[in-house]
Amino acid sequence: MDDAAPSPPATLTLPSPRPGPAIVSQARRDNSTRDEPFAWDSREFLRKRLVGRRIKFRVEYVVSSIGREFGTIYVGDENVSLASVSHGWARVRPSQGGDAAANYDELVDAEREAQTREAGLWTKDATKLAAATRSPPAPETVDNRTLLSTRRGVPTPAIVEAVLNGGCLRVCLLTDELETRHATITVNVAGAQCPAMGKRPKLDAAAGGEDGTSTVAAAPEPFAREAKHFTECRLLHREVRVVFEGADKYDNLHATVLFAENGAPVDVAAALVSEGLAKVVDWSVALMTDPIAGAQRLRAAERKAKDARARIWKTYTPPASSMRCVLYTGPHTTALAMWTPILKDFSRRLSAPTPRFQSPPLAPFNSN
Repeated sequence: MDDAAPSPPATLTLPSPRPGPAIVSQARRDNSTRDEPFAWDSREFLRKRLVGRRIKFRVEYVVSSIGREFGTIYVGDENVSLASVSHGWARVRPSQGGDAAANYDELVDAEREAQTREAGLWTKDATKLAAATRSPPAPETVDNRTLLSTRRGVPTPAIVEAVLNGGCLRVCLLTDELETRHATITVNVAGAQCPAMGKRPKLDAAAGGEDGTSTVAAAPEPFAREAKHFTECRLLHREVRVVFEGADKYDNLHATVLFAENGAPVDVAAALVSEGLAKVVDWSVALMTDPIAGAQRLRAAERKAKDARARIWKTYTPPASSMRCVLYTGPHTTALAMWTPILKDFSRRLSAPTPRFQSPPLAPFNSN
């Protein structure tokens, strides 16, 4: 993983308009279409084959009308297209004329062998065929408050589908319950706030855009791209554990998101904070099921980043060492307590200020 140099994403499609492997298609996220049979299994085969691995790819051709590049991907010396066909998770489009993939004959032989073995989508097993098509819940049917009430504090397996910014993720839940299995939701990492990536242009006729659309988008805040890249390197398309903590007043879900690093679970919020790519926010910490432990963990990470002057803290100046003694008097239940100074706040200062006491009232308490 290269955290230092965020680079623009590249999208490469395995060849399908030309004769070659045709990966079965998933439904759209808004459920306007349905999965083809075995689409999820086909996708998971590629995800597990590719995510976190160094690959080589070659662009074979570009279809300008749809703005896509098509090509071949290799993991080591393995041709991923050929592997998909061999395992029964892709079909080979028949050749029409002389425009065929370079390894077309090899793909056809691999498909024939997969059919013989009844591998993948070529299975004749009735149980597998019955479960071949997913039925994820529509996004509008997933209620965040209901989900929180049933799964708060419970580590929930999920796959990160998209990283919207360093601390905001779109995840696909892998629960056993039919109501939430494969539901796609948005979660914010609890306790931390990353620099914003910038908002899309808003409708504003005064901005001078066509049809009232502003032509100027808000620029990302400093280190926003780095925070997003940091999270993508560790979480994008990987399996994580989402521990739902709470929801804010807008019903946005906040959760502790754990990923595996060297076989141990790591809190992505603490990782971001310790690298100076996020700051601790108290209102989000307060949503946690154990806010005291959460605050201690995140504040320790933040102190580490401040001491190192890391990223967002590069110009941080610690406050001067001091001892501050604030004496407070306020309404109490007894006459004596009205004039009793109470130590409200205490921190180090070189010299304590002269205590200030509240003057007693002119008339004694409850005097006639």
